[in-house]
Amino acid sequence: MMTSTLGRPIRHTPSEDDRIDSERFRILIAAAARVPAVTIAFVATVVVITMVAVNSDLTGIYAAIAGTWLALHQVTLTIDGTSLGVLPLLPTGLIVWQAARASAAAVDATIDHTEQNLTLQDAARIVVATLAGPLIVTVVALVVMQDAAGVLPVAPPNAAAALAWVNGLYLLAAVLGIGARTWPVMCRRYDVPEWLVLSVRPAMRALLSMFAMGGVLTLVGMVLSWTTMGDLLERGGGVVGVLGLTVLSILYLPTSSSAPRRFLPVVPCSSATSD
Repeated sequence: MMTSTLGRPIRHTPSEDDRIDSERFRILIAAAARVPAVTIAFVATVVVITMVAVNSDLTGIYAAIAGTWLALHQVTLTIDGTSLGVLPLLPTGLIVWQAARASAAAVDATIDHTEQNLTLQDAARIVVATLAGPLIVTVVALVVMQDAAGVLPVAPPNAAAALAWVNGLYLLAAVLGIGARTWPVMCRRYDVPEWLVLSVRPAMRALLSMFAMGGVLTLVGMVLSWTTMGDLLERGGGVVGVLGLTVLSILYLPTSSSAPRRFLPVVPCSSATSD
């Protein structure tokens, strides 16, 4: 018996009418807006709390939110003549994971609505929706940064590079999300060898184990450099500063664990490199 992507029986013949009805439109809007809305809300909350904690006058709040959005997507920022060349990977990975989940949820909802296998046209719509929401937010962020450059010591980032990074990350998320739901059906359709299908899960476990080992080595390096780390954290100049450096250090853990060539304290003070 032919089954849907999720293994449920198809209850009727697929309809030739593949127009975007109200339910499909709702699914696509959710795929487009879910991750950007949650991310912007979280970023705005963190920025406001941080600026209030350091007694800032909130003058550059919009630029801070826009810059944080871009930094979360690995867009290089230049502040007061200094380029942030190495940005934390942990929040970027979380965003890609959430976007992949949103794409997978859109696939599930589409299959439930149509009661048939996901069509190529519906898959393309989900990809476009996944890219559209973040792309709009990125364009707004670039405009804000351009406007802020006239009154704040920030330089607007390269627009082409910013759009390329954002599109690339969310395209990867869409492929992962859709692929997670459709790859068994696609493998059967194109007669992929069974050994290759069975090797996917062990390969993923091995990859995750490599990342975990990198994290363990990084933690060992932090313990061995505990005195140096303490000296660097003291530069925070108070509880808020120390807390901020600690949080940033945690965000940089995947960046450090991805290339644990030597034991160094994971403190983002060294992440900025002069032009």
